[in-house]
Amino acid sequence: MCGENLVFRCDLVDGINQELLSPFHYYGVRDEIDFSNIPWRSGRFDPKLLEYAVATEVRAQNAFEQWQKRAQTRTLAFCVSMRHADYMDEYFRSRGVKSVAVHSGPDSAPRTQSLIHLEEGELQIIFAVDMFNEGVDVPSIDTVMMLRPTESKILWLQQFGRGLRRAEGKSHLSVIDYIGNHRSFLQVPMVLLPGAGSRPGEVNRALMKLEQGALELPAGCSIEYELEALNILKQLATPTAVSEQMTLWYRSFRELHDRRPSATEAFHEGYGPKNVRTGFGSWFGFVKSEGDLSSSQAHAFDAHREFLERLEKTQMTKSFKMVVLQSMLMAGSFPGSINIDDLVSRVQEVAGRLQLLREEFGNELDD
Repeated sequence: MCGENLVFRCDLVDGINQELLSPFHYYGVRDEIDFSNIPWRSGRFDPKLLEYAVATEVRAQNAFEQWQKRAQTRTLAFCVSMRHADYMDEYFRSRGVKSVAVHSGPDSAPRTQSLIHLEEGELQIIFAVDMFNEGVDVPSIDTVMMLRPTESKILWLQQFGRGLRRAEGKSHLSVIDYIGNHRSFLQVPMVLLPGAGSRPGEVNRALMKLEQGALELPAGCSIEYELEALNILKQLATPTAVSEQMTLWYRSFRELHDRRPSATEAFHEGYGPKNVRTGFGSWFGFVKSEGDLSSSQAHAFDAHREFLERLEKTQMTKSFKMVVLQSMLMAGSFPGSINIDDLVSRVQEVAGRLQLLREEFGNELDD
């Protein structure tokens, strides 16, 4: 323990490849913003309200103090919007820091020239908006500031990776990251902490190991959380209702795989149909609430909700109606009709593939 911060360091032989990637020193600091007041829609915060929340003197002063305390010589800072980047640039320059804002707006500093000036030491910090997430090759970047909330694991990793290139005279990468009171902030420890997994309970166990100094990190790397930031994460990671855990898992899966999970994938993760029926009535009701049904799918679900929800609740033991349904689907006859001989043939084909179904049908399957 160091002051009000908890500091953990590990030097392991099997850590980060020392020939390719730089070690990192990660600093998690508390974000003073109350994110419960900012609406969360379709996997992100309301952009306008978020912009108003981050572009304030109080937060800029905190970022400046953290930068003075933690940063090294060449910093890349990721911002929420053009207005936010311009605001931070003006705030830092007014305090004697050599900085620029780079974004897609007309007032942006030139992208390539700014990177050259950062490389050569003529700039100390670049405030960027969706400009350097990928394809930036400035190995001398030794500090990354996450001034935007963590809405995406992939985006966070891309930004984190901008500073991991090794360079002569660069001992490590400093990462300054803000931790807020919203479940989305659990995504960082999920990818940062070994063994954290994708469930709140697993994150909680990893945080406990971190707090005890028992978490193994790559050689030369360290993780330091302000005590208040650590407490926020522990509270967010405290096991909650299964339905809430499933929601977090669902969103993490969607983010990592760029698609929504299927009901079968949720089932194999331990989230059965009962977990969604309580709050949403059915699997498709839950998927719709997450905004993952197209307009035609949502229309079909609303028109046939009773049938689809009853389908989910049907007991599978001796459930020959499900084999009939699958047979009609295979024949392209559902919805629609099918003659009895074709149906019998299809049922024999479907049931004959699985030993369990053959046993449930018995000798009648061949008659």
